[in-house]
Parts: sequence; C-alpha cells; structure tokens
Amino acid sequence: MLRLVGGVMAGFGGSCYALQAHAKTTYKPPTDVYVAPKEAGARKKGLKDYQMQEVRKHNGGSSIWVTFKDGVYDITDFVEAHPGGEKILLAAGSSIEPFWQIYQVHRESNITMDLLESMRVGNVCPEDRVQQLKEAATDPYANEPPRHPALEVLSMRPFNAEPPKYLLADSYYTPNDTFYVRNHLPVPSLNEEFKLGIIGGITNKDVTVDYLKKNFEHTTIPATIQCAGNRRKGMSGMRSVDGLMWDSTAISTATWTGVKLSDVLKHVGASSDLAQKKGIKHVVFEGADGGVDGNYGASISFERAMDGQADVLLAWEMNGQTLPRDHGFPLRVVVPGLVGARSVKWVKSITLSSDESQSIWQQKDYKNIGPSFLDRFSAAVAAKEAPPVREMPVQSAILKPEDDEKVKVEGGTVSASGYAWGGGGRGVQRVDITADGGMSWTQAELSQTQQGNTTDKYSKDGDNPLPRQWAWTLWQAEVPVPAAKDKFEVCAKAVNSANDTQPESPKGIWNLRGLLNNSWHCVNIERAK
Repeated sequence: MLRLVGGVMAGFGGSCYALQAHAKTTYKPPTDVYVAPKEAGARKKGLKDYQMQEVRKHNGGSSIWVTFKDGVYDITDFVEAHPGGEKILLAAGSSIEPFWQIYQVHRESNITMDLLESMRVGNVCPEDRVQQLKEAATDPYANEPPRHPALEVLSMRPFNAEPPKYLLADSYYTPNDTFYVRNHLPVPSLNEEFKLGIIGGITNKDVTVDYLKKNFEHTTIPATIQCAGNRRKGMSGMRSVDGLMWDSTAISTATWTGVKLSDVLKHVGASSDLAQKKGIKHVVFEGADGGVDGNYGASISFERAMDGQADVLLAWEMNGQTLPRDHGFPLRVVVPGLVGARSVKWVKSITLSSDESQSIWQQKDYKNIGPSFLDRFSAAVAAKEAPPVREMPVQSAILKPEDDEKVKVEGGTVSASGYAWGGGGRGVQRVDITADGGMSWTQAELSQTQQGNTTDKYSKDGDNPLPRQWAWTLWQAEVPVPAAKDKFEVCAKAVNSANDTQPESPKGIWNLRGLLNNSWHCVNIERAK
C-alpha cells in the first residue's frame, strides 16, 4: 500500500507526490519479447510523478533508485549485475545523466535502454526535471581533438572509431590519423610538463617526459594493438552481444618509441628481491582520463613489466611523430602482444602492488567469460571470478574484397588480401583461404612481415625464427572460386608459430560482451558481369 504524504505542485497543474514507500519490484533481465518505449526516459502516461526529495531517500541499502531524463527507476536488484560494479551506487538517489555524459555509449545501446526501462517505476516531477536540466549544462567533451573524416565512427562520446578496410590495407604501418581509436572517457588536455608518478619501489619518484628522454636508453618497437572487441559485429550475427559493433578494423600497427618500463622500474629500486619482500605481483597503470567514478586503469604482471624482452614501453612517439592526443599524448604505456585495454593512454601513475588494478576495466570488463552466460546478470556474476583478458588469440581478416562487393573473376580466381596476427608475440606461420566452405584451400603469400619492416633484432634470435612478433603480417592470395556460382563466400584463417588456428565459427567462443572473436573471417562476394 502506498501512502501519500505530499500535495499538488504549483505551476504545472500536475500531481507530484512524495511517497514514503514503494511496492518493490524484482529485477529480471529483459526477454526477447520486451518492447521498450519509443524513447527511453521519456515521460510515460499512467505512472506516478516523484519529487526528487523522495528519490533521494532511496540511496542505498534495501532500496536504490535513479532517474534518467523524465524517468524514475528502481535498480535495487540490478546493482550486482552492473558491469561497472558498485560504481553505479554513486548515482543512487539521483540522476544517472551526469555519469552518462561521460559514458555516452550507454545512450547508444538498445540493450541498455531496454534494461533500464524494464526497471521503470515512475516519472520525475516536471518542476524538478527543469532544475536537473539547468544543472547539467557542463560538457566534459568540449575540448576533444579533431579527427580524420574517413574514420568510421561507432560513438562520439567517448570517441570510438575504426578505419575503413581499404585504408587499413594500404600500408604496413597505419598512419596516425587513421589508427583505430578506442576511448573510454573524455580525452584529457595535457602538456609535456605533466609528471608521471612511480610508486612502490625503494623510492617513489615523479618524472617528466623530458626526464625519461634524457636519462634512459630510447627503444623503438613495431607493435600491433587490437581492441578486445575487434570483430564483435561478426559475433553478433549468431546472438546479440553487448558493446560497440566493431567490424574487423579495430586493430592497427605502428612503431612506438620510448623507454622500457623495466629500465624505469629498476631505476626506482624494483627487483625480484623487493617483490618477494613486499609481495609485489602486479604493476598498476592509471590514466589521466577520468570521469565521475574515477580514472581509467589497468595492470599487468610484475614479471612482464620487469622483463626487458617483453618490450613494455613508456612511449612518447608513434610512427616517428609525437603521440596524437587520441593516442595518449604526452605519454602512454604500450604492452605488445596483450589486449589493447592494458596499454593505458595518458598514463599518470605506475604503482607496484600486491593486487591487480581495481578499476572496473580490470575487475568487471575485459573478462574472459564463456558462452553459457546469456544475460547481463549472469555474465556480471561470472566476470567476478573470470580471468582478465591478457594475451590475444591468433587473428586474421580479409580487407579486400569487402563484404557484398562485386569482383572480377579472371582465370577462375579472385584476388584477396588482408592481415594476420599471431597474438602474444607469436609469429604467423601461414594464412589459408577457401571459397568453397573449406573443401579446398589456397595458402596465401605473406607479402609484408615484421621481419621485412624492422631491424634484425626483432627477426632473428638463434634457432627461433619468430621471436617477439609484436606486429601483424599482411597477406595476399589468388583464390580459386566455384566456376558454376555467381555468388560465393571467401574465408580466411591463420596459423601462428604455436600452431594455434582460428575456429570455423563463433558458436563455441560467443560471449555476451562480444570479446575475442577470432573465428574464420568471411566475406560474401558476387561475380561481376
């Protein structure tokens, strides 16, 4: 039973009640038949109006409410399932809109909007909504850098975009302005005078980029960086997934110049003896990109950070040029071979720690969960115990021809080209192409390799022909196609130096977040008349 303790609000003629109790709803993940209203957060007829003074009472414990636009939502039973963990409690009893000003990808997700509306309990009193709009005037994205117009944009706030396939195929090293962009928060405005804090060694130290340049040996490495969600769009063809719908170009390659993290850590007294004494197991990076619930962060193992052969860099140059703002100016971490999420941009602190980074991007997201978890609630529970994504699996994709393209068939073959990457520092042994569902295969020519695009120290190491293969391989092939067909599917798979290969289908690797799709990459093409 609801007990009214308020009255009619003047000026709008509507009834805005402050309610002391609410019939509690139980959270259930939306089903496939759930239909969201035309616009999430829009004023909804037939629901009670709530004053914000009442919403503020539901700020934790047994009752948690939030507002979005004109809507009031009881999220009590959803908190445990929230991918960002208890960070959502920062909005308890208030509007989530200031948070979504930072994480605007939420607004672009139908899954998020459907989920939110399934927890709707009422409308915000109109007078209080006017006041909210007045308070929400600040724009954290007002100082974003300019971007290349050819980039294919997946979200504007934060900015996320990938290059078109035809541009990615043009060169071994991806030009800085068409390198894929993965931002989680607004791009910070920094200069080279900012200081990096290094914490947890024998001594703590604050250093500038200039200090790093003057006091340590400079190293340049070729390395491919790939988003964990690369090819998520292909995985979504099997079953719905949650996240930005990256195609196959959320991956790019550059040369990176800076100093080895291992040298810098040794400079502040880090060693295996110190790690044993203090229980150090992880090196935690924090970026200067921040929001209302903290800064971006990630961590890697202490062993990897201290291994000079792992080539982990604090980098200030990309392809021989100063880092662009979108890619971490003035200083970023580059962890070759690992998922891009660990290569923290705009790095402002490095901490030697007994624990992993506690950021949501290490604890709640970029987790390797299995295909049995079909909704956000069960996936979030599984993510608590799942290991973080670290090394990436073998990957390949066809860049030319593109899907649904009409192509010339000459001599019974079509020309195809693309990239392959061994992941984790492993090289690419071969790339196989088929146009008849795997009944027959053509081995591609590895036309541009890391060995051919860098110095000998990355291409020769005793009896191991493929050490420290941080960068991709570009390939091309003339692929025989079925003579009797005008439409056919061309597929590629790679084999790395550990003899790992790509699964035929995403069926066995599907996961709700759409991460690590490395199934055969296929394009449908049509014979040009």
